[in-house]
Amino acid sequence: MTDVRVMWEDPPEAAKVTVTNQHDVIAAALKANPGHWARLSIAEHLTNTYASQIRRGALKSYRPGGTFEAVVRKVDGESCLYARFVGAS
Repeated sequence: MTDVRVMWEDPPEAAKVTVTNQHDVIAAALKANPGHWARLSIAEHLTNTYASQIRRGALKSYRPGGTFEAVVRKVDGESCLYARFVGAS
């Protein structure tokens, strides 16, 4: 049987974490270059999901829906996500 020790102490304060929404950064970069396609670095298994969410404006960074275009293309056998800002239609 493993020897278990009990140590009585309060846990340390929780670390303060600042979360940067990567989609805000991506959307801002696309808006700064309207009409230009950009390849987004994203896990291959999420490319279709994110493409749909970007097109529909399901993620707040890409609202309103229809102001961004997104497509998935195979490049060297890998699914790649491309997006661009097109503005209001």
